Amino acid sequence: MNSQDRKHVAIVIYVSAGSFETGFRTRVNILNDGRTVAALRDCPQLPGATDIPTLYQRWCKTYHQLGLDPGLKMSPIQAVQGQSTHHSSSDECQQAAQQLEAALKNWFARQEFRFLEALIKAESIVYSDQSVPVVFDFDTGDRTVNDQLRKLPWHLWQLFRRTLPNAEVVLSTGRHRHVEGLQRPVKVLAVLGSSEGGLTLDEDRNAWQALEQDGAQLTVLSQPTAGELNQQLKLQPWDILFFAGHSSTQQDRLDDGYLQLSDTNIIQLETLDEALYTAVKQGLKLAIFNSCDGLGLASFLAKLAVPFSIVMREPVPDLIAREFLGNFLAEFTQGKPLYIAMREARNNLKWRQGDPQQSYPCATWLPVLCQNPAQLELFWPSEASSSDEASSSDEASSSDEASSSEPVSTRPKEFKPIRKVPGTTNRPRKSPVPLMIGALGAAAAAIATVLWQPWRTPQTSPHVIEPVPGDAYSIGEEFLLQGPRSADAQAGADALRQGNYGDAVNHFRTALNTNRNDPELLIYFNNAQAMASGRPVKTIAVSIPGTDAADDAQELLRGVAQAQAKNNCGIASVTRAMADLDQPLKCQESDIALQVIIADHENRNDASKILSRFEQLSADGRVLGLIGRYNSSMTFTVEDRINQGNKMLVISTTSTAVRQPDQLPSGYVFRTAPTDTATAQKWRDYLESKGVQRLVVLSDSGPNSDYSQSLRNELDQLLSPAVREQSYDCDLSAIRDCLDEIQGQSMDAIVLIPSDDRDYIGSALNFVERYEASNGEKPIVLGGDTLYGSQQVLERIARGSLLEQLIVAVPWHRSQNPTPFEQEALQLWRSQINWRTAMGYDATQLLMLAANVVSSCNHTRPDMQNCRQHIGDAILANGLEDGATGKVRFYQNGNRIVKSGDRVSVLVKVNLAQRTFECIASEPCAN
Repeated sequence: MNSQDRKHVAIVIYVSAGSFETGFRTRVNILNDGRTVAALRDCPQLPGATDIPTLYQRWCKTYHQLGLDPGLKMSPIQAVQGQSTHHSSSDECQQAAQQLEAALKNWFARQEFRFLEALIKAESIVYSDQSVPVVFDFDTGDRTVNDQLRKLPWHLWQLFRRTLPNAEVVLSTGRHRHVEGLQRPVKVLAVLGSSEGGLTLDEDRNAWQALEQDGAQLTVLSQPTAGELNQQLKLQPWDILFFAGHSSTQQDRLDDGYLQLSDTNIIQLETLDEALYTAVKQGLKLAIFNSCDGLGLASFLAKLAVPFSIVMREPVPDLIAREFLGNFLAEFTQGKPLYIAMREARNNLKWRQGDPQQSYPCATWLPVLCQNPAQLELFWPSEASSSDEASSSDEASSSDEASSSEPVSTRPKEFKPIRKVPGTTNRPRKSPVPLMIGALGAAAAAIATVLWQPWRTPQTSPHVIEPVPGDAYSIGEEFLLQGPRSADAQAGADALRQGNYGDAVNHFRTALNTNRNDPELLIYFNNAQAMASGRPVKTIAVSIPGTDAADDAQELLRGVAQAQAKNNCGIASVTRAMADLDQPLKCQESDIALQVIIADHENRNDASKILSRFEQLSADGRVLGLIGRYNSSMTFTVEDRINQGNKMLVISTTSTAVRQPDQLPSGYVFRTAPTDTATAQKWRDYLESKGVQRLVVLSDSGPNSDYSQSLRNELDQLLSPAVREQSYDCDLSAIRDCLDEIQGQSMDAIVLIPSDDRDYIGSALNFVERYEASNGEKPIVLGGDTLYGSQQVLERIARGSLLEQLIVAVPWHRSQNPTPFEQEALQLWRSQINWRTAMGYDATQLLMLAANVVSSCNHTRPDMQNCRQHIGDAILANGLEDGATGKVRFYQNGNRIVKSGDRVSVLVKVNLAQRTFECIASEPCAN
């Protein structure tokens, strides 16, 4: 098949937020040549199935014990320490498998699955390709659930059995740049590990040697040392890496595993990190681990952006491993596309499941293909197609190799073999049971989503991130925020995605000429300019709620974009470039360019998506830090995950709640907004100045009410006993009861502290309206920062109704006499900015300045854990001397230090004439 005749259609099913108890949210993308051509967002929520995890574990237990049955001709299974060694018959395993299969088929037969199947069937493009991957991307936010989903035999779904005979189940390794296809000679490195237990690995060798007549160039390493394997991986470019022997997933690391290279030499796959990374850079396309318990191995390979890997989900008998390999190679090398070859090789094991002479239960459940969803399918090259492709791509390939080269660390490593200790549980083995399987986790399952490869620019830093369309991340290849975009904006995205950075700069610049106030567009312009310049690049990320709080997200992005533009090109240069398209772009460039990844977690309170984005970004070795548009509840949720081991530097720009005693600081989270203690003190002083004696405080107690409860508690502690005695504490979910309770009583002040939830904000405003209507008086109304910029508040201000006495406490407000930051913001955006923009600007400046003084962040492949820790240390030690909000300093726990006279934590009032807010007379920003 000629390359121009091949199609590369892929179906990506995203399974997100949910559980086996509540069901799972889904969406589907259809890709063609790695680009999204259809996004099916009206997908049903998959139903719950509470029995499936239990049934899987029951089957897994009986399956792992099959080797203890003397009637089975399998290599003996050594019991895991502490595990009962009773014999489990094949009948018991078959029964458990039948129960699990029945439960799965019942689940797949539910109306929601049928509807999802119908949506996919309706896309005619899925039938245009003879070989289609259905890529499952499990991103529920719960590592255990992700692991359970990855292990299920999804090929039992009717979608694969009858509907799409051209499809095969694939597990996602995350999105990154696709690599070129195979060409002759196909260079294969076959590693034969320990044959302990009677493994017949010579047959694996023979299967590969038979392919030398079909264009394979084979190198075999038999029981190599770690040093020999390490050297060989880097010695020359490899297309395929094959391993046969004993392996297992590491129990205490969800993204690593063990390889047993010889009877006395067991290594972690991580030992080969540098060598494998080099192999990927030199063109490694497919890794096949014909060994046990390979999902952990696949997850580790995903971190290194290996395009394809074939592993075994569970322990695999030696005979099944050999038979699968023979079937797969026979299909693949005789012209079958990869997915069809995989499907047929797996299906050819089915007869083994019911063989009356020697049954191997669930053999078809074991092999699975893992890949980058955007990767184009592999074909074994025929002599004709290989020569055609080589002649047409020689020039491009040589250019690619020259421009994508990256220095690789050559630091010496000391390899110390891990000796086997009888009876221990850390001993990998191929047949048929390895270690007990640890949960794989969302971060490991999707790590390569952000582990992109360097750009094709010889001078570009290896920290530059590659665009991947159709996911929740963008550096400019797609727009994440909804809204109309000009043709030039889309052309810029297309050019950036294709690596035409100069064209991208010009298109984005033209789009900005007519839409100056789009911060997402400006960030992508800045990114493209950084890539085109060839300067070293440092990368940060910003996570936004692009669906339910798009306006707030844009306000934060304006601050990030302004700081990035100032660093990369200069505000004056950028504004001139946007205003006058006839003038060349002249940048006052810094030594280091800043690249910004935008991640969309969609909803402010969607913990699973927020954690998923955080974990994927934290797993990437290039992202120095993350700016989060997180409320307090979500900030503490992320910090809990950091305390569990994901060491990622986070600056939260909108979190203010005071930590509770059980909420331990991580040392990796900083908050640029002042805490609720400062706000409560400001309120207390204002109420005392007005002689307030009686007030009612309205807060909420919902699932994401950390901010509301924190500010209520802080204020309560500061009020005098006399005022506290005459005050009422009300819940916003029961305002009718509160109105009844204070009926006939005159309140001096009403304090509104709703969480950032539309219903709670609406209830707070309704309370004020009903109180004033029933009592005929207008008390002082104080509001928390969630009321600032709220659409409901702005609508009522526009109507001129009831809010003229509203005073809101905000972290910062622009001044009557603009500071240099405010002047540049007005020059850049041609509109006024607010506190969220200022906090985003300061967060970006903090990360950039700290990273520039930390030497460990300047290496080609930095030790990211130390890098992020040292950036945090630098932020703690130096802060920001002259930020948008003044001097920025932090306590050891990451909270901002606020002193008397600082321009943070200010009170603003409604200006009905201008339909906006302005500082009250006593505040510094009023001057």
